[in-house]
Amino acid sequence: MARSLAAASTLLLPVVLLLATAAKGAAASDSTTSPASTPEAAALLDLSAALGDPSGYLSAHWTPDTALCTWPRLSCDAEGSRVVSLDLSGLNLSGPIPAAALSSLSRLQSLNLSNNILNSTFPEGLIGTLKNLRVLDFYNNNLTGPLPAALPNLTNLVHLHLGGNFFSGSIPKSYGQWSRIK
Repeated sequence: MARSLAAASTLLLPVVLLLATAAKGAAASDSTTSPASTPEAAALLDLSAALGDPSGYLSAHWTPDTALCTWPRLSCDAEGSRVVSLDLSGLNLSGPIPAAALSSLSRLQSLNLSNNILNSTFPEGLIGTLKNLRVLDFYNNNLTGPLPAALPNLTNLVHLHLGGNFFSGSIPKSYGQWSRIK
């Protein structure tokens, strides 16, 4: 009896160790979700791919194998799950502003794309989706066309900087509606 009990425990030990190791690995993978599996990380990876980035900064630092809230040039909320600030200023980025990717960052409060070579018109799609924006800085790019009359729908804005672009026409009267701009 003692011999069969010893043999059984010898056979069970590797099985128990294997199960414990598998359970520990599963727990670790549950607690560190791959950044690309979140809509915000996927959107930022799309943004990185859509922009001309001659230095390769974004592709080198924003990778699917690192946690989203550790990526440089962005900040997350207190829970560490949603992007609230994005600062891509001075990176020599070019191309149109990828509004579809940025629109996925619904908790974004600060967006700084200043001092790049971004072109095309103001991405009006951002106005309807980024309702939490407090800071919007597109200073010193190559944006053209009229200023969007709907921009004052971003009622939380306290800082707006659109200078250094090539907008045409007059400043819409609706811009006088902001109560928080400083």
